[in-house]
This record gives sequence, structure tokens and C-alpha cells, in this order.
Amino acid sequence: MGSIVEAIKVAQIELANVSGSGAKVARLLRITRIFAAELLGSLAIVPYGVRAMRIHGSLPQNKHSLHAPLISICKDVAYGNRPRTIMDIYVPSQQAAPSQPSHPESSWQNRPDTDSANRSMGDSAAADSKTSDSAQEQFPVALFCHGGVWATGSKWHYAPMASQLAKAGILTCVIQYSLYPDALAPQMVDELSQALTWTFNNISKHGGNPNQVSLLGHSAGGQMCAMALLHRAKALSKHTKPERRSNGHQQDLTPAQERMPARFIGIAAVYDIETHYQYEFGRGVAELSTMKRAMGGRHKFRSQSPALILNAACGRNATLQVPDQAHDGMVEVTPGSRLVQLNLSLIGT
Repeated sequence: MGSIVEAIKVAQIELANVSGSGAKVARLLRITRIFAAELLGSLAIVPYGVRAMRIHGSLPQNKHSLHAPLISICKDVAYGNRPRTIMDIYVPSQQAAPSQPSHPESSWQNRPDTDSANRSMGDSAAADSKTSDSAQEQFPVALFCHGGVWATGSKWHYAPMASQLAKAGILTCVIQYSLYPDALAPQMVDELSQALTWTFNNISKHGGNPNQVSLLGHSAGGQMCAMALLHRAKALSKHTKPERRSNGHQQDLTPAQERMPARFIGIAAVYDIETHYQYEFGRGVAELSTMKRAMGGRHKFRSQSPALILNAACGRNATLQVPDQAHDGMVEVTPGSRLVQLNLSLIGT
């Protein structure tokens, strides 16, 4: 709804700037067609919305962070101090057996080849793990960030997906975050990173394994996830480079700034803002979309494009390292390599 309101505002400005009655009518007709198509698309998903709302409202509340006989939900759990920095946590049932990773050592923070500073990242996660009888009794975790052109979306929309994941034995967190025009993309990325930190520090209280957190993002949410992980990788690289010192001392960064999820899954995510803007331009919706404004203007596109940031880092002969499960070590990747994970250490930036 927020994106439609913003689009109407922009449409009014566009029409006011068009000179000539003929050109104004032509532009009005084009905008009308775009809005009609969007409204028809919205009507087509009304049945899904009804289903999502019904599922979200019917799940029993889990007020004690304990495994219930059926799938349960902890609603509106705050991970930050802003109105929309909340999440819903879908807790698997008692009958759902926690699935274990085939390579538990692959979580970045637990790898034996990291130095003492990096190993400290897992300290709080390990402490949390002790709250249950053993790590084998904890559920793997999915932390999901929705899309919506950075201007719309609510956590209840994803109740069908989250409930299915919970049925499969995956403890699922669905977050909300501040939206445009109340926030720009960098603030949204920061809030997502707060949600990730909260999950590492607290998810064991809900039966989740903080060492097996998967970060998922759809569309705009995928862009935010990638940016948050790049910021963390940059902070980690400054910590792991011994020559990087401030006032003669090694820079001390909090574990919250460094810890990485076990894996990242981007779903139809926007990794190059300019390329997506050109796609929107071809559809005639580039200016009606909230993307450019949510980024802070077109001049900010490059700084908010994860693909370009990674490519630039590789072009500077920076070392990108990702876990190599087959050889229990780290492997370097070149600009042409396919990155299937972003739990990486970015060195040299």
C-alpha cells in the first residue's frame, strides 16, 4: 500500500511537469494502464492474502519459548527499538526432529583455521547453545527478510511459507523493518543486521541453533541481506588484518559486527540497482517505483549494489575467501567465480 501511495504522489508530479495537453493526456493514459495492471495483479493474489492471514491468526501462541505439541508462533518479538523492528518466530512442534547439517564445522565462526580473534565470534553462540541439553536438540534456523520495493510488506504475508518450514523442523523467523519514506535503504540494512545479531544471541531460548542460521531474502530483502553481510565482512576484515591498527592497538570490534550466518539464500534478489532500474525504465515504471528514492537517489545506486561492490573488491586484487568444506579450509575466489555463499571474509577493503 505504501508503494502505491508514493507512486500516486510521483505520478501527480510527473503530470504537472508535462507541457501540452496532448502530451499530458498521453502520459496520463500510460500511467493509468500501469496502475490498472498493478491493481489487477493485486486482486489476483487476494486469495493468497486471505490464506496467509488465516494461517497467521490460527497458529497457537507460544508464550513460553517451549516446544508445543503443534507448530506455534511467537508474535511481535522486538529485535530493535523502532516500531517495525519486530519479528514473528515459528516454532516447530515436539514431533519435528531437528535436522542436523552434514558439515556442522562449516559455520564460519567455528572453523579451526580462524585465529583467536575470529574464534571469539562464536563465544556467545556457544554459551547460548548450553541452554539446551545438546546442540543435537536444537532446530536449524531460517531468518527471512521480505521484499516489496523497500516500501511495503508485512511479516504475516509469509505465514504459509514460514509454517511449512516449521513443519519441516526449521525454526523460522520472519522480520519486518522500517520502510520508505520513513527510512532509506541503508537504515533498512542496519535494521536487518540488528535482526541477525538478535537471532545469534537469543534464538537458542526458542529452541534454535545459533550456529545453523540461514539468512533468506526475497527481492529487495535479498539486496538488504547481501549488503548486511558485506558490511559484516568488511568489519571482520579490519579485525583479522594484524597491520590494521588504531592508535597503536588492534581495533576491537564486537562479535555482533563479525558473526556470519551459516548460509545465505537470495530469492529473485536485486544485486545491481542500476541494472534493475533500466529494467523498470523499459517497463515505464522507473520513476513510479520507490526504488530510486529509497536508495537516496540514482547517484547512490553503486554504493547499494552488492554485485558491484564484490566485483570492485576483486578488481582491486582483494582476497575473497569462502569455506571449502571438501578440504576443511579456505579457498580463494576470483572475479569470475560463482559465489554460492556469502559467509566470507573480505580482505583488503
